[in-house]
Amino acid sequence: MPIGTIRTFSFTVRDYTDLRIAVSNVQKLPFVACATDLERSMVGTMVSELGSNIIKYATYGTIIASLHEEGGHQGVEILAKDDGPGIKNLDLALCDNFSTGQTLGLGLPGVKRMADRFSIRSTPTVGTVVSAIKIFKATEARSKITPEEPRFFDAFSLPFTQRCEIGSYHRPMVGEINSGDRVVIANADHQTLIAIIDVTGHGDRAHESAKAIQTIVETNSSLQPKALMALIHTSLKGSIGAAIGIMKIDRHSNSFNYLAVGNTGASRVMGKKWRGISKDGVLGLRLPTLLEQQEFLEPGDVIFLWTDGLPETTAPQFLQRHIDEAAQPLAHRLITTLGRDHDDAGCAILKWLA
Repeated sequence: MPIGTIRTFSFTVRDYTDLRIAVSNVQKLPFVACATDLERSMVGTMVSELGSNIIKYATYGTIIASLHEEGGHQGVEILAKDDGPGIKNLDLALCDNFSTGQTLGLGLPGVKRMADRFSIRSTPTVGTVVSAIKIFKATEARSKITPEEPRFFDAFSLPFTQRCEIGSYHRPMVGEINSGDRVVIANADHQTLIAIIDVTGHGDRAHESAKAIQTIVETNSSLQPKALMALIHTSLKGSIGAAIGIMKIDRHSNSFNYLAVGNTGASRVMGKKWRGISKDGVLGLRLPTLLEQQEFLEPGDVIFLWTDGLPETTAPQFLQRHIDEAAQPLAHRLITTLGRDHDDAGCAILKWLA
């Protein structure tokens, strides 16, 4: 039977390698090809959250993706099945911030928010079955299944070109082991994405939230900045919240787009004067009207992105004094020299070389 006519696909999940393969393959399925980039990314996030629960609590299970048809539209049903210990209190497990695994507890509540239909059945010592249906709003049933391969991306398949050099570093506040600040760098096609993340608070909880955001960014790096920001906001609802700046560089046009929410910053420290605008808000709690800026890159430009663990006046001056250093060691030296002891700190440095 041609793959385009198959309506159900099954993926075994035993570890995070299995889960990564499942997320990627579900997003490539023929009947998911008609979804928008945002819808396809939400499907991937749902698979990731449900699969993570299987790994954490049951160690082994199955993700089944099936074609779903409803009201002239098509969509996908994600079924997550395991034979684990089950969930003793379903009402509590569906509450934001509840977790028995000392993590964010966003998995089931987040999936429920992103899905159009959601159900869960769990029996202690027997196992759990979760069904999450996502309907693709802009599609009609008659254009559903096609043997044509959908568009897809691999966020880690392309190396950086010689035209740019990027360095990044983050560290926790004094007295903490883990940091809620983080820098994510990902490639998709001819574009490079840099996300600077500052989760509210400090310590282990902020660290776990930062890791969850990193997974979302890396999995969905092909999205445009506004769509990615909206996806992160939806995924973080009920959490402690975060500030994020997203820069997407197009290496074909020598340009970048930037938008930010909360207390992260960005500026061009060498080259034509430019400063990023960050809208007041907290992802997961309050999403403002997003403002996306576009600028062009010239040879010799140096762009600096930072969290509020760095002083926004003296840090750019420090970079200008040490601009001849390579980006990676410079990012490390900047954080260790000027990072505030009472806060997590993170930064990224982009040098546009040609």
